[in-house]
Amino acid sequence: MSIECRLDQQYNELHTIASGTVTIAEVRAHLLKEQKDALLPYRELIDGRGAVVQLSPGDVREVVGLLGKLSQKSKLAPRRLSFPPT
Repeated sequence: MSIECRLDQQYNELHTIASGTVTIAEVRAHLLKEQKDALLPYRELIDGRGAVVQLSPGDVREVVGLLGKLSQKSKLAPRRLSFPPT
């Protein structure tokens, strides 16, 4: 699996492409890297059409909790997700 990001400075947006099987560990690492690289304030367009998401309901709650914690430390811009229908 890979999650690749590119900052489009002209539009102040992150363009992210997820491919392969996406796990909670990879989502967590991606968000923490965005925090480390000061990218959380940028809008993010996530293209996951080439990805298979394997997250349990508990994993989703963990991601929501992590986003809540990150938003307390930094401005968190909107994220837009595009995934294939299941």
